[in-house]
Amino acid sequence: MKNKLLILLSIIIASCSSDDNTPIVEDSFKYKGYYEGTFNRYGNTTTGNGTITFIIDSEGDIEGSYNVEYLSNFSILGTADNSGNVYMHPTSLQINYAAHFEGTISNDTITGTWEDSSRNWEGTWIAVKKYDVY
Repeated sequence: MKNKLLILLSIIIASCSSDDNTPIVEDSFKYKGYYEGTFNRYGNTTTGNGTITFIIDSEGDIEGSYNVEYLSNFSILGTADNSGNVYMHPTSLQINYAAHFEGTISNDTITGTWEDSSRNWEGTWIAVKKYDVY
């Protein structure tokens, strides 16, 4: 009887042990990545259009820049939330003289609007995720 009990006990212990030593990794921020895009000013203008590039990191923090044709390059910071809402603003030194961007992420594409109140400019923008960042 003892032998049967020991055999049964060893079968139970062996079936409960695992050979899987794979660490459990939490999902990181689903929108993280490197994005490139363009923005356009409302109306038929030659100024106020340009390009934008930025990185969304694993915490949802954004850092990048945008370049206005015939004007200058500006640094931006911002955040993206778990719902896919994006908010970007110029860095502190440029806060009163540069654009603010808002948008929504859907399928690795961000679309939204922007405004530069110092110049009375506004328009739309779009950016596409080019690759993941780690």
